[in-house]
Amino acid sequence: MRISRIIVGVLALFALGTAPVSAQEAPPKAPANDSTAPLRVFIDCGYCDIDFIRTEMPWLDYMRDRADAQVHVLVTQEGTGGGGSKFTLNFIGLREFATVTDTLIYNASSDNSQDATRRGLARMIQVGVTPYLARTPHASRLRITMAPPGGPAGGGAAVPRHDPWNFWTFRIGFNGSGNGESNSESKNFSGSVNASRTTEQWKTSVGVSTSQSLQSFTFPISATRDTTQTFFSRSAGANGSLVKSLGEQFSAGLTGGISTSTFGNTKTSISLRPAVEYDFFPYKESNRRMLTAQYGIGVRAFTYRDTTIYLQTKETLPQHSLSLSYNTQEPWGSVNLYASYSQYLHDTQFFNTGIGGGTDVRLFKGFSLNVFGDYSMVRDQLSLKKGSASQADILLRQRELATNFRYFVQMGVSYRFGSIFNNVVNPRMGGGGDGGGRVMFF
Repeated sequence: MRISRIIVGVLALFALGTAPVSAQEAPPKAPANDSTAPLRVFIDCGYCDIDFIRTEMPWLDYMRDRADAQVHVLVTQEGTGGGGSKFTLNFIGLREFATVTDTLIYNASSDNSQDATRRGLARMIQVGVTPYLARTPHASRLRITMAPPGGPAGGGAAVPRHDPWNFWTFRIGFNGSGNGESNSESKNFSGSVNASRTTEQWKTSVGVSTSQSLQSFTFPISATRDTTQTFFSRSAGANGSLVKSLGEQFSAGLTGGISTSTFGNTKTSISLRPAVEYDFFPYKESNRRMLTAQYGIGVRAFTYRDTTIYLQTKETLPQHSLSLSYNTQEPWGSVNLYASYSQYLHDTQFFNTGIGGGTDVRLFKGFSLNVFGDYSMVRDQLSLKKGSASQADILLRQRELATNFRYFVQMGVSYRFGSIFNNVVNPRMGGGGDGGGRVMFF
């Protein structure tokens, strides 16, 4: 009886939740051609707190699809040398505002709180939609104020006159995890330290990282005896780069690193590679599009843990590489493509080439397609350990195995329909205006 009452109660709740609009408190929205209708905007931002923006600017209509909007706000993000973020807000007019576009910048410093960043982005959106509101009958209701000097500003924290850190920023990270049961356990640890310095002319970065994994299994070998086997893997490395700007579209640099890996059979692997890069578009357009070609040539020196399948215990080899990369973010979606090729020069039969990329495209109203994949031909596994791999090595990924190729593919589609409005903020039980939640009964 209790279960049947709960079911009846749940059905009643859903019936109330799906009542006709006429029975709800909120009045119906005005049609798009009504001069009293709020400005319709589509916020295209994966970094924004959309619920916060809705509550800060309730005098806008937030569209679920770009095709229904009058203004498309496209927000892109780039990391800054100080560890912060540079947000570029592109305001793209649609319908009657098709000729009105604008671009604003918001810089969030590395010590900004999440709340400070979301308020800064909301302020810039307010500023950006003002020219569109000024072209509507709502212009007479606009009121413009300006904070006093030193108060809140749309551009984030001001750059200090004297920087005691000389543009250097540092980041330290550590991760640990573990799980287990009566007959097995697993532990994983990783840590990293990174330092970087970025100016208009130079870009410098150095980093150190380590990762360790331990897995142990207990199983019976007789009616009265158990045995435990433990498998341990470790990797560590340090890397650095120094890049010099050579104009609007050229740059040159030097990269190097040293690493060790039980999985890859390398006691030490040392690399040093000078490289040049050309961007077919000016670097200043990188927030929206980049098409780069990069070529590098250098050396790699190996000391192996065990003799390789080529009967080597150490070797130093010349290597060169070429890569092409294209990235764009447009109102219709985004595309990221790349192609790469690397080859050892002592013997050209040892090479690695790959292609890959992803796209997220709005094909038509409410329908989106997203695809990601990569594929590589592998012909440069010089460090493979001599001898056959055990079953544990294969199942637990304790050593690198020979392969001719690697690939990964992911594809998905989505279609949304229903109300074009996306204004309501409802945080009850964890569900936002565009999210979901679950109900639990005890």
